[in-house]
Amino acid sequence: MRHGHWFAIAVVVMGQGLGASVGLAQDAPPPEAAPPAPGDAEAPAAPPEGTPPAAPSAEEEQKKAEEQKKAEEAKQAEEQKKAEEARQAEAAAAAAAGPTVDAAASVPPEATPAPAAATADPTTDRGANGPDADPSGKKPAYVRWRGTAFNWSHGLTTTLAGVGRDNQSSSHEVYTQGYAMSLNYFVVDDPGFKLRLGTSVGFDVELTNSDVTTTQREPRLRDLPLTIATGFIPLAKGDNHWGFGITPNFTAILPTSLPSRRRGDYVTTSPRLLALASFPILGDGSEHLKSGALALSARWDHRFGRSLTPTNASFERIRQTDTGASFISDQLSGRRIGDNTLRLGTSLLLEESFGTSSLALTGGFSYAVQFLPDVTDSGCDVTITTGCVDLPVDSEATKTRRMAGFNIGAQYFPTAEFGIGVGYENNDLTLRPDGRRRNVFYSPDAAFTADITVSIDAIYERMVGPPRKDAVVIMGKGAPARPAATRLY
Repeated sequence: MRHGHWFAIAVVVMGQGLGASVGLAQDAPPPEAAPPAPGDAEAPAAPPEGTPPAAPSAEEEQKKAEEQKKAEEAKQAEEQKKAEEARQAEAAAAAAAGPTVDAAASVPPEATPAPAAATADPTTDRGANGPDADPSGKKPAYVRWRGTAFNWSHGLTTTLAGVGRDNQSSSHEVYTQGYAMSLNYFVVDDPGFKLRLGTSVGFDVELTNSDVTTTQREPRLRDLPLTIATGFIPLAKGDNHWGFGITPNFTAILPTSLPSRRRGDYVTTSPRLLALASFPILGDGSEHLKSGALALSARWDHRFGRSLTPTNASFERIRQTDTGASFISDQLSGRRIGDNTLRLGTSLLLEESFGTSSLALTGGFSYAVQFLPDVTDSGCDVTITTGCVDLPVDSEATKTRRMAGFNIGAQYFPTAEFGIGVGYENNDLTLRPDGRRRNVFYSPDAAFTADITVSIDAIYERMVGPPRKDAVVIMGKGAPARPAATRLY
């Protein structure tokens, strides 16, 4: 995608000739001029003293104009190249880091589809006629709350669409619609450094009759993320679109979703880091596919919760101790909840422009490892008539749960204010119920996705003028809830 910053530079060159005259003694007669040598052209007569210098010839003026034009073209090409590299870096950062906003409450973040493509945020000149303005009068996004957008998402499991296995029931066949408002604000918006705050408020509604929800068309709130992140920080830059940089991010996730509250979560801290490398494909000589970007992301989620097993404070069940005494318990199950989860991801981004519209293609893989707490040995698990019976802990029991995923998608923005996207994603446990390894590209809970994004900030800029050149989508869209989403926990 070409996003050159064309501008005109007016340069006024004023030349001034310098004349010199040699004064002779007034009483000395002027020497006689020597006759020209045979074959030599007669030298022109010196201009009288005080005569202004001759104006530059038309040939000299043309030569100066050509040199000036070449200098302007070289400078414009350099500015265009820098803007393109910065734009691709910002775009890949938003697409590859995974959503800054977590997906639906019951969906682990690495299961979310590739977010909408984002564009660069060059703010070196915000004037409508500055270097960032193009001939159409448009300019890059300039409001501090750019990245604020509404997203309407759809998720359809492949089995419901007739792809994959033939389920005997509809318990795992899900169609969900999601609604989210992503809010973003740049508290520091300098050309050399940017710092933003972001969050997203959303909910999902299941339109099928699976076992995910309790009531028909039950709305389910998503977890509430609170994010502080910098802009793209370049670390290395080479010629012909080569470059490398990072984007650090810290997110705190509040348990506003029903599954999180049922697990007894208090808050989850999630420091994240994105490493982005840009590379040439066909280079500057091509109209399209000039370059691409490869991103590697890592995050560490630490959960603070009420217990290491699912609990519900309103759940009061009478149970018995190992001695036979009764007590009231709020424990839902004995399934262990991991407090620490490592999530890794990699993605490839290709972005192109077609007139005033833009198209972004993304694809990548994700991998998550959740570390489970150790099972303590109480020494007396069951009391019988002969005394206590100790059930030994299996020393070889697994201490991790692992998930792997794949996603691919396309995001098309006809204008900066509106975009549509489609995709496919699969994310599930690496082991099947029978103990065999699962295919990373497909599982019964794989889903087709689609979404519509409306950029509120771009609409505002068009109303107050001038309109924005490109779409800016910083926050990722949430994925619909699916049954497999809760298995990591």
